[in-house]
Amino acid sequence: MLQYNREEPSPTLAEIIEIENREAREKGIKEGIKEGIEEGAQLEKEQFVLRLVAKNMDLEMVAEVTDLSLTEVREIISKHQ
Repeated sequence: MLQYNREEPSPTLAEIIEIENREAREKGIKEGIKEGIEEGAQLEKEQFVLRLVAKNMDLEMVAEVTDLSLTEVREIISKHQ
């Protein structure tokens, strides 16, 4: 949130808009990075599931090892077929 020193002159409308735009961009970048990290972690988990399945590991064991439900394991497999 914008905070100004009362001893300094008030910012112009253009300056306020620029500050708000900069803050919005920074927030968007942070949210994008967070989302990218989460998507990367999900993709890594999916690839791990697929590697275990490729090694003929029982699906119930895959679910236990990956801390996913059996339904989630099956969904990952069907998604990548």
